[in-house]
Amino acid sequence: MAMTAVTLALRDLFTTELKDKMEGAPAGVDLTKHLAVSTLPPNKVRDIHTTQNVVNIYLYRTEVNAAWRNQPLSAQSKAGEAGWPPLALNIEYLISAFGEDDGDLASQFLISQAMLLLHDRPVIARDRLRAALESAQVHDQIESVTITPRAMSLEEVAKLWSVFQTQYRLSAAYIVTVLLIESRRAARSPLPVLRRGADGRGPQAITAAPPILLAASPRSGFGAAVLGEDIVVTGENLSSGALTARMRHLPFGPESSLPVTVEDSSHAVVTLPAPAAAGDDWRAGFYALSFVVAMPKVRVIA
Repeated sequence: MAMTAVTLALRDLFTTELKDKMEGAPAGVDLTKHLAVSTLPPNKVRDIHTTQNVVNIYLYRTEVNAAWRNQPLSAQSKAGEAGWPPLALNIEYLISAFGEDDGDLASQFLISQAMLLLHDRPVIARDRLRAALESAQVHDQIESVTITPRAMSLEEVAKLWSVFQTQYRLSAAYIVTVLLIESRRAARSPLPVLRRGADGRGPQAITAAPPILLAASPRSGFGAAVLGEDIVVTGENLSSGALTARMRHLPFGPESSLPVTVEDSSHAVVTLPAPAAAGDDWRAGFYALSFVVAMPKVRVIA
């Protein structure tokens, strides 16, 4: 229905705008008969409108829009609801003019006015798309529907009209992009809930920025710390939860846990055990320092 909505919107645009422009035809261009705007195959136009002035809008080609193909679901709200990326299309129209009684000057005037109209309105208004076919919902899509001239060589034009198997008429090609057609493919079902939380309230989620360690240095200011000394740690978000320090000798020693005193969100202090309480686990060398944050009633995540 999206393509139908665009075709009807273009037909309405030409019907309402071109009739006024016909009154300004220059001298020598006889436009005595009324204007018909059709959406027929070019070879069928004169079968229906035998001698009238006609501007014909014919959709002759579609292609998938490469820029929108396989976009993430968040790219378009309606596609996200459907659970699958939208079908994104470019559609190509051939606008052709038929002057009354097959007059060449009338055809030239009509095609020039039709091209000028599309030049002045490169975007199809959402109100016009809604009025043309509201159920197609093209007016609600995130991208505007634009109209761009498509350059065609003489060879391409000749091949195109040979497909229609009719006499060539003065014409111009346009690309309309992009149409986002909602997919009907169903979204994957979520996993079932196996168990509710306490008292049927469900799980409790707690979010906070994780602590970030930037530097650690002895309070004494020397390049190495001794047992019983404080290590001053600087970082970010250090007050987001209860912290425990873990220190591990590199590369051999076991890991030891130490309490952390948080001074503010950017500073914390870790006190090394006194020599008498250290035992054999604390030997000279390099140590790796990390923090573990614990939230109330939540599993500890390092």
